[in-house]
Amino acid sequence: MLDCLVNGEQTDQISIGDRGLNYGDGCFETIAVKSGAPLLWQRHMDRLFASCKMLGIGIDFDAGILAAEAEQVLEPKENAVLKIVVTRGTGGQGYRPDANTAATRIVSVHPWRLRPPEFRTDGIRLCVCETRLGRNPRLAGIKHLNRLEQVLARAEWQDEYEEGLMLDTDNQVIEGTMTNVFLQLGQEIITPSLENCGVNGVIRTEILEQLESMGITCKQATVSLDMIYNADGLFICNSLIGVWPVATIEQKKFPVTELTRKIQHGIESVIV
Repeated sequence: MLDCLVNGEQTDQISIGDRGLNYGDGCFETIAVKSGAPLLWQRHMDRLFASCKMLGIGIDFDAGILAAEAEQVLEPKENAVLKIVVTRGTGGQGYRPDANTAATRIVSVHPWRLRPPEFRTDGIRLCVCETRLGRNPRLAGIKHLNRLEQVLARAEWQDEYEEGLMLDTDNQVIEGTMTNVFLQLGQEIITPSLENCGVNGVIRTEILEQLESMGITCKQATVSLDMIYNADGLFICNSLIGVWPVATIEQKKFPVTELTRKIQHGIESVIV
């Protein structure tokens, strides 16, 4: 099987003039693959094409082409990580996009990373990052290629924590470096609003829909660090880990609540 396709061709190289390389001009999806099948495929495709539209990236391919290329790089029964990157393409020097530039698409497969089972059962250790997320409503929600804020935040710790909590420049809680965040207050669930920054994760969207179907209130709201510390329970999520409870934020301990377990089991029904 192939490991990587660039515009449908087997290669792991792109032009040095590609705008994704030079300017981070593009977006991407990271998709869990179980037994050769990409999970939550339609949700990932919906976000990818919506992101391209928001960035004004013209594309000449559809989800069917990406599905066919994913099938080429994936082994039939493997657990893996599928990554799809779309850049604006090769456009010469300067920030101004060329309307005639053809988008570059990269489809690659990577090994599945096994994580300790206690992260799921007992919860993880979380720190609060010093690096802040810039507020920009035009980029809010998009999983774009500009990840320097997350890179700098993740460099703040080694192995003493499993994830870091990121605030924006107004000191409001937004997300983890690689996850979305939910907190429980009583029987109410709150997740930070992503109107000004942050990534609208596919598991976040799945959880919001599952909570609605269960009749459980979930607010998308401004979240302060004080609200986090006073929560009855916390959990984080993304498409590769599913749902992990938060056991501690630095020295503060949190229980794994029954509601967190219910949400965790609901997500596992669609990603395991």
